[in-house]
Amino acid sequence: AEAKRNEGCIRGTWSYVICQFPEIGLWRTFLDRLKARVWEAAPRAKASKWDNREATQQSAWGTLWHSVIRDVLPAGPEEPALTSDPEVRLMLVTLWNEVVEWAEGEDELRRALQLFRSVNSTDEAGSLKWALLPAVDLLLTVGEGIVGVTAKGFVGGVGMRRRFHGALRRAKAVAEEREKQAVLQELLKEKQKKASEVQPDKATKVPSEQQQESSEQQAKRRKLADSATCFLGLSCKSGSGGPDEKMQDEIVKEVQRLGALIRCLAVSGVPDLCPEGRTIVLEFERRTDAKNAQQYIEGRQFAGQTIISKFLEKEYVESKAKESQTSPSKILLLSNLVPPGGVDVDSECKVLEEARKFGRVRKCVVRESMATVRTFLAFRLPTDAASMFTSMHGRLRDGRIIRASFYDEQRFKDDDFD
Repeated sequence: AEAKRNEGCIRGTWSYVICQFPEIGLWRTFLDRLKARVWEAAPRAKASKWDNREATQQSAWGTLWHSVIRDVLPAGPEEPALTSDPEVRLMLVTLWNEVVEWAEGEDELRRALQLFRSVNSTDEAGSLKWALLPAVDLLLTVGEGIVGVTAKGFVGGVGMRRRFHGALRRAKAVAEEREKQAVLQELLKEKQKKASEVQPDKATKVPSEQQQESSEQQAKRRKLADSATCFLGLSCKSGSGGPDEKMQDEIVKEVQRLGALIRCLAVSGVPDLCPEGRTIVLEFERRTDAKNAQQYIEGRQFAGQTIISKFLEKEYVESKAKESQTSPSKILLLSNLVPPGGVDVDSECKVLEEARKFGRVRKCVVRESMATVRTFLAFRLPTDAASMFTSMHGRLRDGRIIRASFYDEQRFKDDDFD
């Protein structure tokens, strides 16, 4: 960590430690090579002649394992995956076997593997036996930027957890589809290049309607990509009132695996999508995630309805969210904040701890039904309740959409929670 902060420079005392324990340098070299396998060099235009920074991009192998790690690990630090979790252990063993197979091809890396071999290096079947597996270093290196490690376990997911084998199959299918798209793009470029090498007399011909339409579609896609934001609006092409809550949940399940989805809101009156009906707004962590989601979901069918999409500006989404917000009261109702079956004696304490970040809370009530868990919070001031409403409404937590609304104060005083 010190070397990373100081561009490879460390205090002199560390050199004595490394001399006493040469395996530290050996293992550091191994991790650096593994990191280079995850992040490969990429071409980048220099900002100036003194700019000597190296640009990197994620390799295909790194992209595949990032996707698997996001699917297998939980999203937040509230419920981290323990090292004894069977799905995590299965993922680590498979990842370690791939890393070992890659490292066996080089003498320097093979020496580092000796640090983890057991005394009897093979079993009766001739398979390698390991004294231990460097799980933390392995996940932090391969899953750099997404994996977090606490005293309780691992975190780094983006939504609902998947079983390892299902996550691996899905990641491989996405990788194969991405590879096919890359091949098709190359073929298309070659075809366009050959088409441009026409005879002078043919070059003066007026392009056909199909060619004009194709160029218009390409210009439209380029314009759409240039105007991409982190906010993607979705609605139905038929204009039948827009997506309902059931369709909204289905869309979120499909889209959240394509990138870091932060929030899902439902607003009304969005031009070019559904002026008189409901529009879903998805907020992503990065513009590239929103682009991937737009390319994936545009024109897809959900419940017999064709989905259309449009990128929206942050200020416009915030103004629409305020329009849909009813007059605030001191009582805030949150649905799906606590998972079904997760209500226990500590639930109210955890919710209170989170709610007190927004203001003083007088009371917290958690009620579980067959379908969902409803959390009632009584704040001292309506402004504090409104502040938590703005922060929590539409947020995703372990694949669940948190829905916030204001509750009648008199009904709350009468213990009427139905």
